[in-house]
Amino acid sequence: MCRKAKINAMNRFVPAWVLGVLVALLWAPGVMAQKAISVTYSYKAQVPKAIQRLPQSTMRTQAMAKVKALNGRFTLYSREGLYAFTSSYAGGKIMNVKGRSAVYYTSKEAQRYTMENLFGKLYLVKEPFVENKWFYGDGETKEILGHVCQRATLESEPNKVVAWYAEDIPQAVGPLGFGGLPGLILELEVVDELVCQATKIDLAANAKLRVVPPKAATVYTREKYEKIREQKFRERGITDMSLRVAIPFP
Repeated sequence: MCRKAKINAMNRFVPAWVLGVLVALLWAPGVMAQKAISVTYSYKAQVPKAIQRLPQSTMRTQAMAKVKALNGRFTLYSREGLYAFTSSYAGGKIMNVKGRSAVYYTSKEAQRYTMENLFGKLYLVKEPFVENKWFYGDGETKEILGHVCQRATLESEPNKVVAWYAEDIPQAVGPLGFGGLPGLILELEVVDELVCQATKIDLAANAKLRVVPPKAATVYTREKYEKIREQKFRERGITDMSLRVAIPFP
């Protein structure tokens, strides 16, 4: 059940749905953070239980190795009307948004672009911007990079999402395109799949950074991509739904 969201500045409780509306207005495309920020995240893939339960040891070992190979570093960049999340940025005046799990959107278009990795092939998926509907915690906190963070959860299919956000950094964004909380998300866990944790925060990032959106010969709608995904799984004889979630790579 959705609990009341605590607002430290006001020292009182406000119904979570009210806070959600206020934050949505702040986070919606076109009303995003005024200042440019950059956040570096470590990306650590978790070995799903479905892989751990694979009966064939060789297949299990190979699958676990591929999960660990997904670990890496991602950069979030956000300024008014623009959001980018990618593993390809290593500094400089140009950020190319590309590679697996890259996310890009602008207030001008109000569309979200995501690079999906399916059996070794990248698909660029375009879909309307959708607000995340968070459930706020009951006061549980965690300290990350010196910031006291609050807990929020998202009952997303197929995996639950847990976010830790810092209210003292009023930027309603986070890794992998998640956002809409009353503070920057410093840690995000997609349960049984991955954990993204901030390792560096730059609250005075280059506001003139040139951000190059993801490119592909074909741009798919979410509906079309899901049909392709279903077909690819059927071709490989993968009918176990838990394995479909656990093995989205070759």
